Amino acid sequence: FRSRRFGGGFWRTAGPRGVRLRSIRICVASTRFYEFERHLKVQQACSMAGESRQSKRRRVDSDSAPAGYRLTAAHPYGARPGGDGLVLGCRANMGAFRALPDSLLLDILGLLPPESLGRLACVSRAFYVLAHDSELWRTIAVDLANVSGKTPAGLQLNAGQSEPLSALRTTLPFRFRGTWKDTAVALFEMCRGRSAPPRHAPLRVSDFYSDTIFSAWMCSSLVVPPEWTAIENVDRRSELSLAAFQEEYEVPNRPVVITDVVKEWPAFSSWNLDYLLAASQGASFEAGPVSLPLDAYWEYAKDSTDESPLYVFDPKFGETVPQLSQDYETPVYFSEDLFSVLGPRRPNYRWLIIGAAQSGSTFHVDPNGTSAWNATITGAKKWIMLPPGCPPPGVHPNEDGSEVTAPVSLAEWFINFYPALQDLPNPPIEFISRAGDLVFVPSGWWHCVLNLDDAAAPGAPVVAITQNYVSSANLPTVCQFLRDRREQVSGCPEETAGSLYELFVGELKTQRPDLMSRTNAPTCVERPPTLWESLRGDGEASQPFTFSF
Repeated sequence: FRSRRFGGGFWRTAGPRGVRLRSIRICVASTRFYEFERHLKVQQACSMAGESRQSKRRRVDSDSAPAGYRLTAAHPYGARPGGDGLVLGCRANMGAFRALPDSLLLDILGLLPPESLGRLACVSRAFYVLAHDSELWRTIAVDLANVSGKTPAGLQLNAGQSEPLSALRTTLPFRFRGTWKDTAVALFEMCRGRSAPPRHAPLRVSDFYSDTIFSAWMCSSLVVPPEWTAIENVDRRSELSLAAFQEEYEVPNRPVVITDVVKEWPAFSSWNLDYLLAASQGASFEAGPVSLPLDAYWEYAKDSTDESPLYVFDPKFGETVPQLSQDYETPVYFSEDLFSVLGPRRPNYRWLIIGAAQSGSTFHVDPNGTSAWNATITGAKKWIMLPPGCPPPGVHPNEDGSEVTAPVSLAEWFINFYPALQDLPNPPIEFISRAGDLVFVPSGWWHCVLNLDDAAAPGAPVVAITQNYVSSANLPTVCQFLRDRREQVSGCPEETAGSLYELFVGELKTQRPDLMSRTNAPTCVERPPTLWESLRGDGEASQPFTFSF
């Protein structure tokens, strides 16, 4: 797999002793970056003077993507696949650096502050492309957007400016400016009391070859092939009674799509982009590493070319915008919510989800052993689901599930591993949830979700509500998780996570003694062993969970 580049920006922890590497300043050119770009533009214009206007229009080369795939645009800096330097091209001017793989070069460049990164882009055509890697500038922009009361290493304030950086940013809300470089440079300059410079215009380099650089672009600009969305093998039900749901799906732990519940909510008819913008004025939402207003997020989502786009996944929307929580109600199938006995100490359990096409969530299992429901309000989502103990091809959890090795993005997984799904002994469940569909996600099931550009409303955001819950059916699984995997408990403060099992069981004994006595019955606590437990043959590990007080 391509390595995921975490950290970067101004700080990084590295080495066996966790040595903090300060920003490395590389003085490689005395010419200012923008002057260099103007000079390069003149050279490019001269070289193209004899070309016709038609020949200047760049088209996506059919050899730039694997057979059967199409891209929406060519790489903005002209990068092409070529074995990370097996085709030398403009790397001849990189000196000794050409011996390093691009993944390592990008890790090194991730240690640089923005000024040094800009200077490095002036050195050669190869460094020009590498130093404009979007992920580098995204890390810098996020670091600047999340500064809290201190100046990051490598960022010097102008003389006479004694205020902390956070004070300077109080009037500078995060706004995406078309690219992560433009966003980072604007924040950087504004924090120093200067106006944002003109937006950057990429220059195409004709002979730069890199699988590392190109593959990220390919994944971000790929047109979703029709075969990715062709399979539909999930149960779809309407007029489903509570008893039938429990008997056929919840107790057997099987997914289902219910088609006639969400359409009765006020949210189904009112939650378009204009309504959400008006209802959420003054509120910010969590979108990965940043928190921003919905209008600022949508500015990003419309223009983003990220391989793994940010998307709103906010657990506090009901508190910040109460109006939204009044536009829907918990379906009757999921009304038993046993975590509610914890009151304000309960883990996060409901989220507002908003994203553009190509955003979504990579393969995962829902937290704390819970089950979930997911209601699509607008747009469409591609789902792939596999039962507990059966991780998908290309996804490798460790023994206790605390760490997972997987491709960087959903698109990368689909390109490399989606065909292998059909070779599994038991094919996974695949389907598309459209506006008005309610998906039941059983406890322990692996699943991924890819937001699609819905033909019924092209360009519109994909909006959904999801909620995790504990019921009588999955209570043994949840309690076993809370007891045996305390370090993996999520959604609550760290000081509470380690003791959540005792808190939860104590409240259940007080508020639901009838439930506890029923749950202690052997017929209620037995569960089939997971695939890992059956393969390992560990007698202790394969024992069903029981309560012990």
